[in-house]
Amino acid sequence: MLVERGGRAHLVNTKFFLNSAENNGGAIANFGRVEVESSTLDNNHAREDGGAIFNAGVLDVEGSRDGKGGETRIANNTAENGGGIANGRAEEKKKEKKKEEYSSDSRERHDDKGKAGFVEIEKAVIEGNFARKNGGGLFSSDGFVQVSWTFVKNNTAGENGGGIYAIDTVLSVKHSNIEKNKAHKDGGGIYNVSKDKKHGSLYGKEKDEETRGTAVVTDTEILQNSAGRFGGGIFNGEPFEEKHAPRPMSATEWSKHKNDEDAARLTLRDSKVKENFAGKNGGGIYNNEGRVTLTNTKITKNKADNGDKHHKIAGGVFNNDGKVKLDDDSTITDNDPTNCARTVEDCFN
Repeated sequence: MLVERGGRAHLVNTKFFLNSAENNGGAIANFGRVEVESSTLDNNHAREDGGAIFNAGVLDVEGSRDGKGGETRIANNTAENGGGIANGRAEEKKKEKKKEEYSSDSRERHDDKGKAGFVEIEKAVIEGNFARKNGGGLFSSDGFVQVSWTFVKNNTAGENGGGIYAIDTVLSVKHSNIEKNKAHKDGGGIYNVSKDKKHGSLYGKEKDEETRGTAVVTDTEILQNSAGRFGGGIFNGEPFEEKHAPRPMSATEWSKHKNDEDAARLTLRDSKVKENFAGKNGGGIYNNEGRVTLTNTKITKNKADNGDKHHKIAGGVFNNDGKVKLDDDSTITDNDPTNCARTVEDCFN
């Protein structure tokens, strides 16, 4: 199904099975506004992005509004990026920049096709999806994504972001479970990075008015996810390139090297990061030149194991040239082989 700019579709108790697209959006490609309620999107395929849904407009995915229907289920879909849902293309062709106009009350976008938009997901299950590259369950490149009361589980990414992949995105996750997702590289549960530092936000504001590469996770469990390299539960910060691994820097050097507005930011409130695994480092969280704030958050029983006991390996949180702050109600405990490998202040190793 294709929804063009200016078009609208409201889908209730609808089933999409075994659909495929040569490009984006195995079942649905949205450039206008789409509401998906109490529906099932299962076993769809896109050759490029968005195995079930590709979004470049406004997308609402939700369970029954009256409580009588069921949840929306997005399962067993496949794509290059965004096995379940893709918000924006992974690689856009260079286009002439145009001024963007928005309606503040309806969040309608008037934009070039391929740009990312606004996604709101509530009371849904995103399960068993597969991306050959990034974002097994959900992929977002430049946009706004809100996830609440949702299970993101058993999704797989060939590269990064087994559950959720967010680059230059404003991401909010509330009252949800991110569990048993797998990334062959980084960010088993959530992959949050900031790469594009030069242009303003989607709504025409300057960078300091609407910081992209921002993830806020509240009342959420990040449980039993795995990554082949870094960040079994969460990877935050700059995309990591093995060929250009950053050298360790002092706090003074870091502040000069990195503008705070350029750094990807991760905030965890009233949440748990538990029993995640990383094949190299940062079983719970790997922070690469980003900013992490923990408020009343428990990081426990995570593990990292690269087979080299002579290097700093943190099962809990590994901070690589970034900043990590935790309040008095947050704890990082019982992680293997260390909690933070002496990379996080106020973390007992």
